Amino acid sequence: MRILGGIIAILVAIWFYRTAESKGAEPFSWAIAGTIFYYLPMGLWTYVVNPMIKNPHITSEGSSIIARLAPTLVGVVVVVLLRQFVLLKVKSGQSDNAG
Repeated sequence: MRILGGIIAILVAIWFYRTAESKGAEPFSWAIAGTIFYYLPMGLWTYVVNPMIKNPHITSEGSSIIARLAPTLVGVVVVVLLRQFVLLKVKSGQSDNAG
């Protein structure tokens, strides 16, 4: 699953870079932000939520696949929401660090 996560992180960076570029925002900063916001919830899920929901009595293969894919899915959902509600609302020519 680590290879899948790395591939998704690269795709997220490219996706955010291109979107920011088309919006006139700083593409490199947004690519880094997208990658961070992919890995951050993924790490939190892995190290906080997974240990709380793991049940030693569950041994079916299906539940272990879900447990391994859940952090990746959480990261993807957070990134999609970030792009939809933050990056796409950046006005043309406006930088992400303007203030």
